[in-house]
Amino acid sequence: MRVAKLDRILRQKDEGLRKAVEAATQGRIAESLALLKAQGRLHEIPNRAERLGAMARDFAAAPDSALLLSPDNQSRHDLNAATRAQLRHTGKLTEASFDASILLPRQDVTGADRQRAASYRPGDTVWYRKGSSEKGIAAKSYTRVVAVDPENNLLTVRKQNGGYRTYDPSRLHGVSVYQSAERSFSVGDRIQFLQKWDAKGVNTRDRATITDLDRHGNITVRTEETGQTIRWNLSQNRHIDYAYAMTSYSAQAATVRILTSGQRVKIPSETRLTFRHREERRDPGVGVGVVWGCI
Repeated sequence: MRVAKLDRILRQKDEGLRKAVEAATQGRIAESLALLKAQGRLHEIPNRAERLGAMARDFAAAPDSALLLSPDNQSRHDLNAATRAQLRHTGKLTEASFDASILLPRQDVTGADRQRAASYRPGDTVWYRKGSSEKGIAAKSYTRVVAVDPENNLLTVRKQNGGYRTYDPSRLHGVSVYQSAERSFSVGDRIQFLQKWDAKGVNTRDRATITDLDRHGNITVRTEETGQTIRWNLSQNRHIDYAYAMTSYSAQAATVRILTSGQRVKIPSETRLTFRHREERRDPGVGVGVVWGCI
């Protein structure tokens, strides 16, 4: 039987980038980074405050063709704040804003953890995929954790109708756990959907731009992927967040300029780096793909 081997890279049209990708896929990470630096695609700013400020200014100059990468939640929060301040300074965000409570997945709670009451915290929001008629919890409904009893492995939750239920989490499967966070949204903000929304045809990590938002939380967005217009009240779907700084995992499918905020780290020889570079366009105002920052 003949065996076919894929050894020709077609995505990267730029010869310099192709060589960097080839070196990375073959495990020659130091050589790959050196090639990028020699081509002026990799820039290092040692001072953190200066680095975040430079990234925010560069993003604001061409927000439609850039994405910020952050290695942790703190830098993601700081990058979002710096970027939004810069966007407001340049007039790309309106002064008026609406404060909303959003739901962020608790990444520290695994499948096994969800069966242990000790993994939950008062104030957590729990979503039930199937629910339980025995416990009086409807499918695809939300509750809020009000008390935790680790010794007896019991949770007490408050339902959306105001009723309370106490149950053993190991006996109820198909749940997701979220924590609340406060965000201030304005017209012009770029957001991402954190959960699939079948009713609106939205997938997890789809990005959109806010085009209208009133003082009651009625929001209108235009999706980046399809240009679709979606309207809802922020109390009806809280699974959104800013889409300026994202983790490398969340940004895997993006084909934009990448700006990273990470600190210097030792890259082991077996690490695989993937560079996604958009083919250069000659249209005025269209950004060119570039990777820069402190890795």
